[in-house]
This record gives sequence, C-alpha cells and structure tokens, in this order.
Amino acid sequence: MKIVLWRLAHDCLPLDDQLSLRQVPTRTDCPFCGRTERVEHALLFCPHAHAVWDDIKGFFHIKLRRVSFSSPKQWLFDFLSGCSDQEATVLTVAIWHIWEAQNVARNESVAPQP
Repeated sequence: MKIVLWRLAHDCLPLDDQLSLRQVPTRTDCPFCGRTERVEHALLFCPHAHAVWDDIKGFFHIKLRRVSFSSPKQWLFDFLSGCSDQEATVLTVAIWHIWEAQNVARNESVAPQP
C-alpha cells in the first residue's frame, strides 16, 4: 500500500496516461467514466473514486481538500502533514482499494462497485 502512495506522490502509477508516455499501447480513458485517466482522476475525482470517498467521509469524517489540488505529491504531502494516524491509514487503504478497483475494471469485464 505504501508503494501505491509513493507512486501517487511521484505521479508514476501505471495508468493510461503514463503508459502512453512510455509508448505502451493502451486505451487512455477511465474504465469507469470514460474521461482521460490521470492519477488524480483515477484516485480522487472519478465518479467511482468520489463515491468511495463519500462513503469513507460518512464513517471517518475525513476532509480530502481536493479543491486545493495542484499536483499529486503536493496534495498528498499537504494531507498527510495535517492528519491523524487514523486518517493517514484510512487514506492509504482507500487509495489502494480504489487503485485495485481501477485495475479490475480495466482488465476484467465486470466493474466493481464502490
């Protein structure tokens, strides 16, 4: 899970935009909504990710501060610098599960529910 966070911070998750930059043939749209798939879209702004975060906020009252998003690294560091250990753990697990759901949706015919 920490590796996924590290890759988020360095904007190097193997999503469609990164694969295209490396000349790996792939589609460039989000498997959930069809928009261009960048790391911030896949993990924070996609309707699927947004639904996951809405559910999490209901239980843990986490404020993601997506409005102030400027880059994956800056957003992650800003969030982690002002959160509790529980919020950091919830963020890490949620991002990992959203990432896994993206992979399942891309590679299998069934898209997981948030």
